[in-house]
Amino acid sequence: MPSLNVWEKRFEILNNFSAIIFDLDGTVLDSLYVWHDAGKRFLETLNIRAKENLDRVIFSMSMSQGAQFIKDEYKLSLGIQEIADGVNLIVNDRYKNEVPLKAGAKDVLDFFYANKMPMLAATSGDREIEEAALKRCGVLNCFNKIFTCSEENTSKTKPDIFYKCASFAGALPQKTLVFDDCLLNLKAVKEAGFVAAGFFDRENIEDQETIKQICPYYFTDWK
Repeated sequence: MPSLNVWEKRFEILNNFSAIIFDLDGTVLDSLYVWHDAGKRFLETLNIRAKENLDRVIFSMSMSQGAQFIKDEYKLSLGIQEIADGVNLIVNDRYKNEVPLKAGAKDVLDFFYANKMPMLAATSGDREIEEAALKRCGVLNCFNKIFTCSEENTSKTKPDIFYKCASFAGALPQKTLVFDDCLLNLKAVKEAGFVAAGFFDRENIEDQETIKQICPYYFTDWK
């Protein structure tokens, strides 16, 4: 399929869908560089060397699930909440002060908001830091509601959080477009009957060809 940007397809999306669900990290926020070494940086504070690809393994997990994995994998005596708090401390300042939107994202979000398209967010990240970044970037108000995996006790490799988003918006899955950059999440979206929109992020570049093949929509950027 041809690779398009969302700006070119915004009217088609507006006319064909009842709601949009957005992933945040790697899709709306250009933030994966922070998360892809967060676990490693946390373990370094304990003088422990992380195994290769640790952060890729835990990225699609909720914060509590990722903390449990780190605790079990590295046999830490720290509690789950202590580990989660430690990781959050490392990334908190970067979200509040530096993480930007993907180029062009604000224009697209503002367009859908102005046209009264229901917009939800489904994120594996922590609510406080995600909202801090979105607020600083001037787009927090665009979202009708943000659903987090931690609060819903699930992960994005399962359809539960997407069903919650669609239900909140009063939209059927087949009339709901879901933007995400993660292959496993997009597979879950598609299997659950939603319309999957793959989105390019350089941190997931090795999965892009597969994402193009399985998604009815694939976008390279927001501009």
